[in-house]
Amino acid sequence: MRCTPRSALAGRSGHGRLPALLALLATTLSGCSPALPDTVDPRRAANDAAPLDALAARLAGESVTALPAGFAALSEAGQLIYVDATGAVPFEVASPAHDLAVCGEGVCELGDDELSVRAWPSGRPLGALARVEGGQFVGGSLEGAEFAWVEALGPRSGRIGLATLTGGAPRVRHRLLADGQLGAPLLRAGVLLVPHDRHELLFLDGESGQELARRRSNDDTIDWARLDGRGTYYGGRRVYALRPGMAEQRREDAVLDADLVLVPAPSFDAALDPTPRYEGRRAGVAQPEPVHVTRVPLEPSAAPATDRVYVVTRGYVFAFDGTGALRFVHTLRSAPLASLATADGLTLVHRDGALQALHPDDGSLRFERRLAPLRVARAVRGLGESARAVPVRAAPDTVESLLQVLRARDTSQLPDQVYAAHLLMTAPTSVAASLLDVYVDPTTEPPVRDAVAMTLRARSADTDPLVAALDQRYDFLAPGGERAPPPLRAILPALARAGRTDAYDALLPHLDLPETPVDVLPALIDQLVRWGGPASLSPLLSFVQRYRADSTFAEDPTALLHAALAVERLGDTAQRGQLETWLSLPGTQPSLLAAVQQARQEGARSHSPSASAGQGEDAAPQVDTTHPPITRLASADSVEAHALAQLEQLTPCLRAAQRGQPSLRTVRVRLVLEREGRVALVSVLPGDELERCIADAVYAMRWPHIRVRRQQVGFTLHLAPDQAPEASASGVLWWQVAAARAPRGVAAQAGLAWWDSPEGGHTASTAQDGWWRPVGETDAADAARDPLDRWWRPPAEAP
Repeated sequence: MRCTPRSALAGRSGHGRLPALLALLATTLSGCSPALPDTVDPRRAANDAAPLDALAARLAGESVTALPAGFAALSEAGQLIYVDATGAVPFEVASPAHDLAVCGEGVCELGDDELSVRAWPSGRPLGALARVEGGQFVGGSLEGAEFAWVEALGPRSGRIGLATLTGGAPRVRHRLLADGQLGAPLLRAGVLLVPHDRHELLFLDGESGQELARRRSNDDTIDWARLDGRGTYYGGRRVYALRPGMAEQRREDAVLDADLVLVPAPSFDAALDPTPRYEGRRAGVAQPEPVHVTRVPLEPSAAPATDRVYVVTRGYVFAFDGTGALRFVHTLRSAPLASLATADGLTLVHRDGALQALHPDDGSLRFERRLAPLRVARAVRGLGESARAVPVRAAPDTVESLLQVLRARDTSQLPDQVYAAHLLMTAPTSVAASLLDVYVDPTTEPPVRDAVAMTLRARSADTDPLVAALDQRYDFLAPGGERAPPPLRAILPALARAGRTDAYDALLPHLDLPETPVDVLPALIDQLVRWGGPASLSPLLSFVQRYRADSTFAEDPTALLHAALAVERLGDTAQRGQLETWLSLPGTQPSLLAAVQQARQEGARSHSPSASAGQGEDAAPQVDTTHPPITRLASADSVEAHALAQLEQLTPCLRAAQRGQPSLRTVRVRLVLEREGRVALVSVLPGDELERCIADAVYAMRWPHIRVRRQQVGFTLHLAPDQAPEASASGVLWWQVAAARAPRGVAAQAGLAWWDSPEGGHTASTAQDGWWRPVGETDAADAARDPLDRWWRPPAEAP
C-alpha cells in the first residue's frame, strides 16, 4: 500500500516538519489511502477577485438538495435516533458511537477508531473511515456520494480528507495536511469550503483537493461555512453571503450581525448558531447547547415581521421578529441539549428526552414528545425552500413575562434577568412601579438592581410612579411586613434624567430622613440645588447645622461639604455668615473643616450660579441644537470612532472613581444606540456611582443617526496608574463628578460646580491626552493599535 509521498512535506520549514512527520506516522498506523495525498499551503495568495467571483457565481447557480429538518440523538442506552420536525422517529438503531456530528446530507457517528456516516433522514449506512489516533474530529460534509472531513492533529496542524462513499468500502482519494487551525468543511457543488486560522476561507476542488481560491478577512473572523435555504454563507459571529464581490467584503457588508441586528443585543456572550466542536466525549457526558442566537431565515427576508430570532439561554427563550420586536418569553424546564429553528417555530430537546415545539408567534406548545433519556443531541437544519405551515397567532403580553423573569430567584439566571430589565426599556405600558418593587426586594441580586436602575433612567416618560414613591415612608411595623423606603439611588438619577423639577417638594423631606443612605446625600443635595436654586439654601444650612458634629460624617464629610459649598456659592451675605458661624463652633468635624478650607484654597469663588437660578428657579437641561446634524452612518466602526472622539468627556467620572478605588485599571462601557442618535442603554463595569456618572455624560454626548433600529457599541477604557492623583481623605473633588452632569453647553471650571462656572469661560478639568489608551503605549506600533477593545467578542476576534 502506498502512503504519503515525500512531496507532502515540500515547502515546509524545519519548524513545521516535526508535526507533519508525526501526522504522517499516525496516518501510516491507522491506514493509508492508495491515492496520492497533497499539502494545503497556507502561504498562497488570497482575495483574487476573478476566481472568487467565478466560484460565487457558480455556487449560486447550483441547485440544493432539499432535506428535512430534525434531530440526531444518542440515547443513554446507546441507540442512534433520528427525529423529524414533527417529533416522529423514522429511524433508530444501536450504535457504538460516543458522539455525533451533522455532516451536510448525513450524520457522522464518532467512535474511538472509526468515523461512520449515515444518510439523513433514511439512516442508510454509507461507509466507515479510520480515524487518526489522538486526532480531534472537527467536522464533515456529505454531498451525494462525496464526503469531506477535517481532523485536528495538533494546535496548529490538521488534515482534510476526501472520499467517495458508496455504501460499501469507501474510496479515499486524498488526505491533505494543513498548517493552522481548520474549521468544519462544507462540500457544495464539487467545491470544498474550509475555514482556516479563523480569518481565511479556503476553496478547494472537491475531487482533487487542488486549491482554487482563498478569501482572507483582515477585519473579521471566519469560523464556519454553511447552506441556508438556497444560499451559501460563511462567517463567525457575523454572516456573509457567498456572492460576487466577496473579496472586498467588510464588517458593514454582513447580512446578519448578532451584536448589532438583534434588538436589543444580549448583555451576555451569545454565539450565533454554534457549530459544536466534537472532542470525542465519552458516554454519559451530556453537554447542553450554550447560550446562543438562532435565526430563521439566516439572511433577513423582505418581510422582516415574519422572520424569527431566538435567544436561547440556559433558563429562557427570548423570541423576536426580524424588526427586533419581542414576541414572547418562554421559561425552559432545563438547559436544552439542542435547539432547532424552522419557519414553524423553535423545537427544543432536553437531556431527559423531552421534545418541545414552540409556536413562533406566542411561544405556546405546538406539541411535546417523550424520547428515551439522551446523552447527545444535534440539530439538523433543513435545506431548500421552507414555508410556514402553522397558523398566525397574536403575540402575548411580553411585559408581564419579562417581569416574571426579573422576579425569579435563581442566581444561575442573573444574565437573563439583566437582559429582561434591558428589554423593558421599550415596554409600551408603565412598569416603573413594578421595577421599584423588584429593586427594593432584598432577594434581588446587585447586578439586577443595577440593570433595573438603568431601565428606570432610560424610561423618561414613565416617571410618575417614581415621584409618587417619594411620599412613601419606611415602616418597620407595616401590615404585611416591613415597608422599604423609596430607593433614592434608583429614583433620583431617573428623575434628574427626565427633568422632573416638580418633584422638588417631594424630594426635599428626604434630606433629613434617617433612612436616606449617606452615600446618596451628595447627589440629593446637588439635585435640590439645581431644581430649587436659592430656595434650597435654607434647608441646606439647617442640614449643616444639624449634622456638622455628627460622627456619621466623620470619615466622609462629602454630603456636608456639598451643602456648605452650595450655601457659600449661592447664598447671600447673611446665609454665608450663618454658615461660617456654624462651622466655627466647637465640635464641628475636623474633616469637614479641612475639606472646606481645601476647596477655598483651590480657587472656589463667589458667583451667582446663572440668570435662571438668580430668578429663583434653575432651568432644566436643554438639548444642544446648535450643531449641524450628523451624517447617517452605516458601520459599527464609524460609530465607535465617533465615541472615541468624545471619550475625554468621561475624564471627571474616571478620575473620581479611581480616587475611590486606586487599584481601578479597566472600565468597560457598553452602549445601545437608537435611530435619531438617542442612547437607549448604558452599561458600565464596575457599576454603581461610576455607571451613573458615565451614563449622565454619555446621554449628553451627540451621537450619529444609524441605519438599523438599534446598534451596540462597546469598548474598554484603560486607566494608567501614574495618572491617578493621590486620594483625598476629604473627597473635595466632588465637582468633577458634578461637571459630567452639567446641562449640555455649560462649561465647568476646575474647582467649581457646574452651576458656578462662568458662562462660556473655562472648560472642565482635562486629563492627560490619551488616558483611554492601553498602558505602555509609546512606540509607533502600539500607537496604531485600536484603543477600543470589543470586549463582548471573543478575544481572538478583536481586530
